[in-house]
Amino acid sequence: MVNVIVASLARHNELIVEGVKSVMGGKILNYEAKDILNRGRQEGIQEGRISLLYSLVKDGVLSLADAAKCAGVSEQ
Repeated sequence: MVNVIVASLARHNELIVEGVKSVMGGKILNYEAKDILNRGRQEGIQEGRISLLYSLVKDGVLSLADAAKCAGVSEQ
């Protein structure tokens, strides 16, 4: 919607159109809910990775030392 408004208001000045698009498409849209969602995704990925490593160690496919190294944690 922003693009339509900007194109209509500043159609004769491409520099203004590009400037508004870069700000509205980036910094302003980086709001708190988006940050929370992205952190949640990253935490979910990390938990899934740890769970997979745990399963591989439990099944004897991977050593505890190798799993800890992959996870970046100590064996304890």
